[in-house]
Amino acid sequence: MSLDSERHASAEGERPAVDLDRLRSWVLADFAVDLTAIDSVAEGADSAAEVWQGLASDGACYAVKWSGGGSPAGLILAARLAHQGIAGVVGPIPTRAGRWWSDREGRRLSLVPWISHEAALGGMTRRQWIAYGELLARTHATEVTETLVEILRQEDHRTHEQYAAVARSVGRRLDAVAAAPAEPGADGARSRGASGAPNLAAEPARGPSADATADRLRGDPLVRSLATGWQAASTLIGVLLDQAESLAAELRTRPTRRVVCHGDPHLGNVLAAGDDEVFLLDWDDAVLAPRELDLLFVLGGVLPFAQVTPQEQTWFFEGYGPVEIDPVRLAYHRCTRALEDLAVPAAEVLDPRRLSVEERAEALDIALSVVSPTGLATLAYAGLRELGRIAEASPAPSS
Repeated sequence: MSLDSERHASAEGERPAVDLDRLRSWVLADFAVDLTAIDSVAEGADSAAEVWQGLASDGACYAVKWSGGGSPAGLILAARLAHQGIAGVVGPIPTRAGRWWSDREGRRLSLVPWISHEAALGGMTRRQWIAYGELLARTHATEVTETLVEILRQEDHRTHEQYAAVARSVGRRLDAVAAAPAEPGADGARSRGASGAPNLAAEPARGPSADATADRLRGDPLVRSLATGWQAASTLIGVLLDQAESLAAELRTRPTRRVVCHGDPHLGNVLAAGDDEVFLLDWDDAVLAPRELDLLFVLGGVLPFAQVTPQEQTWFFEGYGPVEIDPVRLAYHRCTRALEDLAVPAAEVLDPRRLSVEERAEALDIALSVVSPTGLATLAYAGLRELGRIAEASPAPSS
């Protein structure tokens, strides 16, 4: 599964591994930094990368990243924003050759000063929320130069398509798991299952390989839990799929003003310290897009356990400044992000050969949290209701 975002593990990628002595030699050769201690950082959602905390002989601390996915655009942009003096953006360390990364075994090796502040998930003060608003406002006000147009992906309101395809694939596979084992010569009448598409599990031409896979997954407790949750949220998932396409078709007929966006500015990527200091990390998903792509992370948020309150939103916009939010664009980006956060980890649950039980259990928790009462899918559904995109008579989503 090829996805633009590095936020989530791809179904085909493998988390890389490298000998630490070799890593140390690379950093010394490429960046002229002598690391005396290297500690692995807890694995994130990016399966195509590995991150370490490195302590140099001069006492400086760095984040060392070895990545095989995405593009170097985020490193280039972060370097540019830091050079412009935008507070809260930390640029990468240049290599001996003056580049922002080196190439090692087909992957990018980069070095960024380590920021030891507290994660904003623990809460931010009023002044920190204001500073966060000022940081995103300055990012969005960055001049869109020819260089940025060349290196950054541009939102074309087709981003949802890749995640919708994954969601439908997951739904079909769960239909097959939920179905009774096919009997030879069974009738192939189609029904509609959790995918919202014809139930391919009811089709007789699946073949022995597909049947064997479904049988194997059917006995997996994580898959059964996913199937139960997916079925309970089938109405909600169907609405997201339909509305993402409908909203995208409408937005493609409109003029689009694109600004420089971080692409993933949730509170897990924000560090805070003191009374009014914040840093925004991980620019791998930087994109030229309508500002609503970033603002959705403040207008309710995307993390079910860390929703942004109305008071925090007020503080943020004290720093960001007055802005007119396009509710249709906001709804589209909410639907797209909800589909991404649901479908990609759900696909991981269905991949026991590549991922460990612990990794798949974590993926299951993420997927089900999206369709929980406080999850992004539920928030997106409520926004669609407010827009009048869903009839009041429509059944409420199950969670």
